Amino acid sequence: MTWMGINGFALFMQIYVSFKGYEPSVRLLSLIGWGVPALVVILILIAKRDTYGIYSIKITGADNMAFMCWITDSVVRNVTNVGYFGLIFTLNLIVFVWAIVKATACNQKCSNGKAVCGFLGFSSLLGLTWGLAFASVRAWLVPQLYIFTILNSIHGLYLVVWYSAFRRNQSARRDSQCSYQSSKAGQEKR
Repeated sequence: MTWMGINGFALFMQIYVSFKGYEPSVRLLSLIGWGVPALVVILILIAKRDTYGIYSIKITGADNMAFMCWITDSVVRNVTNVGYFGLIFTLNLIVFVWAIVKATACNQKCSNGKAVCGFLGFSSLLGLTWGLAFASVRAWLVPQLYIFTILNSIHGLYLVVWYSAFRRNQSARRDSQCSYQSSKAGQEKR
């Protein structure tokens, strides 16, 4: 969930500074992405050691139980899972709507298909598909979970496409900057 928040922050910063050279520090983002969840786990263990333990889940339609190591305290589980997800989801939803407003405000010639594909990619990058899993309703549970699984599986593909486009844009910007500097140097020699 922290990585979804980092994606939302990076998107916000890129749009806010209008692609004027904002390049996120990979070390800082990695430190936040791995450090915040580790800090939460450490704080939970310091506050109450027996928070983690064997958690049993009754399997529907069977007399069997599934067991896993999980947060056994329901208050801690709700705060760390549902509360944290709700915060990240709300902030990313705000960034997503803001990005759509900014994109439609720009008068760029872009086909509707590209725009829809881009917005689906942004929604996947920002983790908005997880809203389907957390807002599951009993009557629509199976179709919602299928849609969630399909859209969430595409997340990896969108990350590869986004990263490739970012790198290509970065190298094109570097090439144009080099050609500008070389043409400027050529004009000064005359």
